[in-house]
Amino acid sequence: MSANRPEQTGAAPRRRFLERATVLTGLLADVAGHLAAGLMLLLTAGIALLILLRLLHIDNSWVYDLTIFTLVWTAFIGAVLTAYRDKHVTAGIALENIFGRGIVLSLIRFVIVAGFLVLLLIASAQQWHSSFVDNETTLDVVQWHTWVAKVALPISAALWLVAELHKLLRRLTRKDN
Repeated sequence: MSANRPEQTGAAPRRRFLERATVLTGLLADVAGHLAAGLMLLLTAGIALLILLRLLHIDNSWVYDLTIFTLVWTAFIGAVLTAYRDKHVTAGIALENIFGRGIVLSLIRFVIVAGFLVLLLIASAQQWHSSFVDNETTLDVVQWHTWVAKVALPISAALWLVAELHKLLRRLTRKDN
């Protein structure tokens, strides 16, 4: 056996861990993507139902609330998918445009975005909890619980953080590093 084999240097277990973590975070982001696609179908059906009920002069306030809640969920869960696929609109660090995205800049970007997402997660979880405890409802006949829409924020912030972690892990496990 050669003394320079990666299995003996300690680099291989680290790389295997990073590769497995990359696969796991990727799977979670894929699940979020499928959820976003399903929500988009529900949103489309809700809009079609809104149009139909309006044409038939039937009260559609409950469908309107359902559509708004679905829109909130679609927007935030969709943000997870776009972050995972590296298509999300983010403010780049100006040096990235000059030097490219090296490991150090990738780490700095991750810390900034992850810090924001952790704060968003904490603040939105507090908002959701307050809405849940106070039993807030909409003002229409159905009286939907508003926490159903508000819980989209902490869930999507956590999943978005997973997607950002996936991108960082993918960057760290590339063969050219």
